[in-house]
Amino acid sequence: MARDARGGIDDSQEAASDSEAGVHFQPDKYTVGWICALKCELKAARTMLDEEHPSLMVQSEQDGNNYLLGRIGPHNVAITSLPQAGTNRAATAAKSMQNTFPNIRFCLMVGVGGGVPSKDSSWNDVRLGDIVVSEPTEQGGGVIQYDMGKREVDGFRRVGTLNKPPGLLLSAMKTLHTTKNLSRAISDLVNDKFMDEEDPDEEWTYPKRARDVLFNTDYYQTTKSIELFVACGAALLLPAIYLQVWRGDPENTRSGLSIILWTCCTMSSAWIAGLWYLRSKPVHRSSRLTNVPKIHYGNIGSGNSVVKDAVERDELAKRDNVICFEMEAAGIMDDFPCLVIRGISDYADSYKRWDWQPYAAAVAAAYGKKLLLTISPVGVKEMKAMRQITQGVQRIENHTKELVRNQQLQEEERYLNWLTPIDHGSKHRDVLRQRQAETSQWVLESEEFHKWLYSPKSETLLCPGIPGAGKTFIAATIIDHLQQQFRDDLDIAVIFIYFDFDRQYEQTADNLVASLVKQLARLRPGTLSHLYQTHQWNQTRPSMEELIKALHTVAALYARVFLVIDAVDECQANGTRKLFLRSIFDLQAQTSTSILGTSRHDTEIQQTFRNSAVLEIHARIQDIERYIDGNMHRLPDFVESSHELSSKIKKQIVNRVDGMFLLATLYMNLLIGQISENDLIEVLSMLPTRGQPYDEAYERCMERIERQIGKRKDLAKRILAWVTCAERPLIESELEHALAVKIGSSGLNKGDIPQAMVEVCAGLVRIEPESREIRLVHFTTKEYFQRTQERWFPEAQYVIAMTCITYLGFDTFQNGICYNIQELSARFELNPFYSYAAEYWGQHARYVSQVQQEVTLNFLTDTSKVQACAQAVNFFGNHNTEEPEGVTGLHIVAGFGLNDILELLLQAGCELNARDSKKRTPLSIATCMGWPDTVRRLLLEQDVEINAIDKSGMAPLTIAADGGDYLVVKELLRYSAIDINIPDKQGWTPLSIAAVNGHTQIVNQLLKSRDIEVNAKDKYGTTALARAVLAGKEEVVGLLLSAVDIDIDHVLLHGKTALMLASMQGNVTMMRGLLDCGADLEKQDNDGTTSLHLAVNVGCLEGVRLLGSGKYRMNLEIRDNFGFTALHLASQAIDWLGERGREVVAILLANGADPGAKTSSGMTAKDIAVTDDQNLLARFQRQVHVAPRYGLGSVELPELHARIMTVRKDTWNILFQRDTWHILRNPTVYRKSPQDLSEVFEGQLSSCLWYKTNPHE
Repeated sequence: MARDARGGIDDSQEAASDSEAGVHFQPDKYTVGWICALKCELKAARTMLDEEHPSLMVQSEQDGNNYLLGRIGPHNVAITSLPQAGTNRAATAAKSMQNTFPNIRFCLMVGVGGGVPSKDSSWNDVRLGDIVVSEPTEQGGGVIQYDMGKREVDGFRRVGTLNKPPGLLLSAMKTLHTTKNLSRAISDLVNDKFMDEEDPDEEWTYPKRARDVLFNTDYYQTTKSIELFVACGAALLLPAIYLQVWRGDPENTRSGLSIILWTCCTMSSAWIAGLWYLRSKPVHRSSRLTNVPKIHYGNIGSGNSVVKDAVERDELAKRDNVICFEMEAAGIMDDFPCLVIRGISDYADSYKRWDWQPYAAAVAAAYGKKLLLTISPVGVKEMKAMRQITQGVQRIENHTKELVRNQQLQEEERYLNWLTPIDHGSKHRDVLRQRQAETSQWVLESEEFHKWLYSPKSETLLCPGIPGAGKTFIAATIIDHLQQQFRDDLDIAVIFIYFDFDRQYEQTADNLVASLVKQLARLRPGTLSHLYQTHQWNQTRPSMEELIKALHTVAALYARVFLVIDAVDECQANGTRKLFLRSIFDLQAQTSTSILGTSRHDTEIQQTFRNSAVLEIHARIQDIERYIDGNMHRLPDFVESSHELSSKIKKQIVNRVDGMFLLATLYMNLLIGQISENDLIEVLSMLPTRGQPYDEAYERCMERIERQIGKRKDLAKRILAWVTCAERPLIESELEHALAVKIGSSGLNKGDIPQAMVEVCAGLVRIEPESREIRLVHFTTKEYFQRTQERWFPEAQYVIAMTCITYLGFDTFQNGICYNIQELSARFELNPFYSYAAEYWGQHARYVSQVQQEVTLNFLTDTSKVQACAQAVNFFGNHNTEEPEGVTGLHIVAGFGLNDILELLLQAGCELNARDSKKRTPLSIATCMGWPDTVRRLLLEQDVEINAIDKSGMAPLTIAADGGDYLVVKELLRYSAIDINIPDKQGWTPLSIAAVNGHTQIVNQLLKSRDIEVNAKDKYGTTALARAVLAGKEEVVGLLLSAVDIDIDHVLLHGKTALMLASMQGNVTMMRGLLDCGADLEKQDNDGTTSLHLAVNVGCLEGVRLLGSGKYRMNLEIRDNFGFTALHLASQAIDWLGERGREVVAILLANGADPGAKTSSGMTAKDIAVTDDQNLLARFQRQVHVAPRYGLGSVELPELHARIMTVRKDTWNILFQRDTWHILRNPTVYRKSPQDLSEVFEGQLSSCLWYKTNPHE
């Protein structure tokens, strides 16, 4: 056997010998793939084989291709043909080929294509029978997918670039390019191979019968124009035929037919002559001296559709520098090493040339053979197999998809966390970790739960129970069960809320709704992007209304939603609970949402859930026994060694907990740490059994703490004080730093950080495993310590306040504010207690009568430390890193309302009118926070700037009026220097702002001032009265109307008055109040509209009665600028008001409205009315804009009317929209005569009747 250049066996020679022996080749012997699409391409490829091999004995199950096998020179080639054209088919074929032939190195895509011609003999003078080879250019890798891109406002933009052929094929192509007389060699090869293949239908050598004709680009359009002209002429003949033959005079029928025949002949002749003219005018190109094919190199355009339009061909060729078009290559270029070879069989225009395809396929195949003969088999073997390349590409593609997916997840997580940072999932996981295994299963087996879970309707289940019954564990068990049961069903969502008394500060109604939206949107990516982008652009937060709308929208994307709410009683009862529960029950009414809630026994909650099923929660004996058994290992060793003692402990605890799971936990904690069996039995005998079991249990725990030696007792009390009195839950590292602070020190000694916190507290505190928050074991524990705080830790608030102040005054913060997020994050990481101290020190200080002056002034008079503190508050309160330059200690103290400390700072000489970065003074801050005593103290200073304007254009009085702080407003108005009419940036005065917010006390107080300008206008010309009317504040409107100088008929933009605004809203109370005060009821706006028109438009029946009858009766015939009276508008409004609109019409007619009055278009109310079947005719008549000088009554179309009434209403609704009523009132549009109207009616009616009989066309 022959050896290759490296000493190995030459596979090609071995293949040749095997073939001669008549044996089948193994699939791994083939190294070249050859793909074609058409039958003629396959035949051309077969003819070029030097040797044809038998078919495979075995083929991969994943390969659906059919193969023609053979050898070209030293290369074994596997040839396949596509079942259909298209990039996807080509990709599938190439991928399948790898499954059968593992050693194929590259593919040749060989066949015919459409050339891009040139009208002159330029370098790319592509003609029929030429060859085009894909060669990389500046525009791409040789093949360009011309239909892959984006359609933008300014046109199509191509996106992406396909891979280029491998280096071995490019090198061989360049070798062929420089080969002398290559075109002649290809022509000779074709003549030699196909000399015997000639038949009457196919010319495989250069065609003798077919012509190479290139037509003008506008050939197709001109042809279509002629055809359209003839078609129109034929259509025009039909009426003539109808009139002359069927409806004409019989005596003239013969002459009429002669005219028609003559016209048809003339038109046919014109059509034939036009086409002959076009075909006789091809593009003139200079003749070639030889018939050998010319070879072109450049970009080949590939797509999923055939290009058969010369105009589109030229546009794409110009855009992408393409010289040939085809339909397969783009599917394989990116994933498989490939070279594309195309013989030109047409010009990609409307004039296809099928007779050139055999020859074009033959020359392309001949070039492919010449290319393979140029390539060394050694070079082929050194290439990676296609399978290896595609596997590598697949790995890269998978990695890229993973990166994109991760980026999308990060983006989605950013949307979700922007909506709310609250995560109830961590709480849920913490509860599951604490739950004793196999407990609470009775709930899942209960009849009430099964009915709630499996009911086809949206059910509600309330699970009330006494404190400590294990309601939270029950809720966690139910949530976990639902998640497990529906984890594979993406159409079912399980969402939940864990209420927590310690987190009431963050569990507001909008945060709660946002949390539900966040949970639902997590499985529906992209649903929040629009909401996020809208508010991110404006730097705003979603309103409650937007959140509720988003909740309904996202919930509707699921077939079923299960909502579990734990501890409803721990939700704030200040309106938050009521608003939240109303929101979720509204959600249930409109979506498939099932609600389950746990709660203590609470009358208000039970009333809210009055229509719900009820499942009482109490600790089952089996669950308590499981808990005791699962925690027996925590007791001293002598307990586990004594079965009798273990049984006694279990029996005593079970008998004394009385259905309260928490008591079992507390009692077990009391037994932990007992040093002898007798001590344990003594504690066991003292466990409470009646009365206030929790209080007695907590008393026993505190007695145990008191018995601790050394500093353990003091540490336990300090921990309990912090956990009880903190404004929010503290995490472990925060509390460690807080406990290590020495009041009055300048820094933290880490050696003072305690190492054991939970262990010293007798089981009264626990650390949440995931969040690391230190919490009291139960809500009842907090209630106990709130009642007994003065007994156990009376100085708690003082210690906490001074600890915070000391921490904020540490020398480490003397550098002031941080100027980047990395530096700020590092500060919080190194000083974990800093964020809590900065945000809450003032709230603790409010409980203290006196602070240590030296420590306090050390912090508040140091500008750097104060500004660092303000930055921390901004970051955690508003989630921004804004640099709070200009903030002083006086700003911070005024914000907390700390008057005693304020006095210290004023005595220390702090600047009274200092401005922060938002131009706010301490007075502005105190006003904004609503501290009247602090405002009063600042106003005692002679130099205070009482009218200071901040960056948003608001003065202290404006801020107070906006916030509704009546006492603050009252304090400010006591000073004569106050500017009571000071405007903000929009021109709104304090009166306007208070009015629009409905702050009646403030409005009343402002109106008492002699200097008040009650008719002051903002930049849009709107007064306080107009603002109050628009906001629907009836009580405020009443107060403003009582003002002496009020301008009731003040004209706003577009000529509206307050009475018109009230009419637009249908608010009869405000309308009556305005009329009683003398409002002009017949005043018209810029469109001529009156208050009556506006009341009619919204269907306000009481408003129409008020204005159209009785003591306020106005002229009912007043017309707007389009000539519409109130009756005209009411007749038209029936269309959108329905029955209410008919009632309005009845009221107006009963009060004397003229039914015969005509609009500027000559239409009466009856003409306009849309009622029952008559609405079809009336609506159609309005749609064509009847001219005023003719009027509908002038058109006599009884037959047409009868035919219109047979048309179904829904057919007409396809043609007409009901939001065009205002256009119909314009008298200048479409003036038509009765005859014109008749013709229009007939044409439109014919269309409708055609639609009725052809509804699917």
